[in-house]
Amino acid sequence: MTEDLEKESQHLHTEKDESCGMCAKEEVKILEEKVQNLEKERLLIMAEAENRCRRVETSSKDREQFTLSSFAKELLVVADSLQCALSGKESEENSAFYKGIQLTSSLLQNVFEKFGVTRITPLHHVFNPELHQAIKEVPDAQHERGIVIEVLQEGYTLHHRVLRAALVVVSSGKEQ
Repeated sequence: MTEDLEKESQHLHTEKDESCGMCAKEEVKILEEKVQNLEKERLLIMAEAENRCRRVETSSKDREQFTLSSFAKELLVVADSLQCALSGKESEENSAFYKGIQLTSSLLQNVFEKFGVTRITPLHHVFNPELHQAIKEVPDAQHERGIVIEVLQEGYTLHHRVLRAALVVVSSGKEQ
């Protein structure tokens, strides 16, 4: 681009030349057009640089948020084990043990919340294939078709992205 400008400036007439005034106006017009084109190019380059910065920033945030996903998935097994232990009955003999499991489960849930891991609670909600995985469909007079009536395994999300879908049983409606 600069070479073109240099070539054109070499072709300028001298003041002694009669057609110089006319040529100068044409040259000025051509140079103004080139300046406008260069300004447009500059603005496009700046916009592209800003877009690239935004993409990098978004990518960085996504990487930061979802780097923990494989680690969080492994912790879900621990959460499941604690929930299984809590589903047993508390008695006087195992009261301290039961309370310890409750406390451990509560601490794990707090850590999950801190890092954006959220439990999916589908019971008595409409089946959502993006969040739930139906294991079976059974007739149920109390619920409409497509309502989750039992949760076999809880699901979890990480910053609204599914880590593990909830395993559920869905109502097929009233028996016919």
